[in-house]
Amino acid sequence: MGQKYKKPARFVASGKVKAFLSESGEVLYVDINGELYEGVGDFVPVPISDLRKVRLNQIPEEVFIEPVAYIDKNIVYMLRFGNILTYEVKFGRGSALVNVEEWAADWKSYIGLEAMKDALSSTLRELLSKGFISFVDVEDEDDMMYVSFEIPLPETMTIRNAVKTVRKILREIEKEATIRASLLAIKEARRNIEKSSRKRDEGSLVERVSRIFYKEVEEKREDFSKK
Repeated sequence: MGQKYKKPARFVASGKVKAFLSESGEVLYVDINGELYEGVGDFVPVPISDLRKVRLNQIPEEVFIEPVAYIDKNIVYMLRFGNILTYEVKFGRGSALVNVEEWAADWKSYIGLEAMKDALSSTLRELLSKGFISFVDVEDEDDMMYVSFEIPLPETMTIRNAVKTVRKILREIEKEATIRASLLAIKEARRNIEKSSRKRDEGSLVERVSRIFYKEVEEKREDFSKK
């Protein structure tokens, strides 16, 4: 843990969790029950097996903990929260901060990324209006989908139980977003079919291509014969 030897500028603690911060507020490392974990920015990845009985209200105000599957030779293996989308989930005092990041180049679903972005946004804003989510932020980028939102949780909840609860919520959100995205895709497909059906009045695909092909061939032959 390279950062643990750096001299911290500040120290914050709450129950079992003690955090050592730099002058700029970055987490250098966190002490949980005597075990040190290296920080990354304002959060620290911690294996979920090491978070037994640690509650959300024991996380200092300026610190987020990201439960992970395990850490091996400085490689962090993430927990899986959903089936389709990629989630990064960090827990603070009484809330879970969720980031969703998908790139168009890596998107493999038959449902377009733009449709999924619109569907996820509408799903989250519905939950926001009912108080199940405290804020939603959607970045409008052509080649990626980046969505951030926060789920409020009871401060007395353990991190392990919070992980289970958030995983269930995210999978319900994902199901609803997939349905809405599918409906958007169907509407777009119908519009495309209507446009394409007009072309069918001009004959089959083979007939249409044949007319273009032989027209071009005949024109090339005429041009060549004139030389």
